[in-house]
Amino acid sequence: VLDEAHSSPGLHAAAGPGLAEECATLGGCRTGMAKISNAYDLPARKVIHTVGPKYAMKYHTAAENALSHCYRSCLELLIENGLRSIAIGCIYTEAKNYPREPAAHVAIRTVRRFLEKQKDNVTAVVFCITSIIDTEIYKRLLPLYFPRDKHEEEVAMSKLPADVGDENGETTIDERKIRIKPLPKNKVPKPPREPVDLPVSDVGNVRSP
Repeated sequence: VLDEAHSSPGLHAAAGPGLAEECATLGGCRTGMAKISNAYDLPARKVIHTVGPKYAMKYHTAAENALSHCYRSCLELLIENGLRSIAIGCIYTEAKNYPREPAAHVAIRTVRRFLEKQKDNVTAVVFCITSIIDTEIYKRLLPLYFPRDKHEEEVAMSKLPADVGDENGETTIDERKIRIKPLPKNKVPKPPREPVDLPVSDVGNVRSP
């Protein structure tokens, strides 16, 4: 909602002017981050706002992880504010060129990873889908990440992509990981040797008269 270029006018219309007024005081929101406000006339306790990333094939992994951050940041605010259920729309938008199906994979797997850690603190996560295309994508992908029986689990094993992210649902690139080598063992400096008096030849010495 804080992404002015792509926010939902319908949401603001339903919430009333108070939502826009409070959004103006939140100081904006960076891509991948989230902020929370009152819901005003909406049938909800709070509204959580986030800003989705722009997509470019060249920066696919960066966009994927930024989108994952959007969902995780919203879910973290849910827990921090003592809330137990959330309805999440499709954060990606065609205006930002994010492909629908890859974005759906990111959304579902990020929620799955989060619930693996916070299942006792969350009652429900509802994907609020408004288009037929997205509905069909989610109907096909949800059983892969949330299989309801043995058959769906077997299907998921064969159809899930090879990379389903790390423990947070983010994509990792091995060659970009920071490698920290152990520090070399500190060598104990040897004590200096005692000076040795050597005989000095008279040759070449300057004598005082």
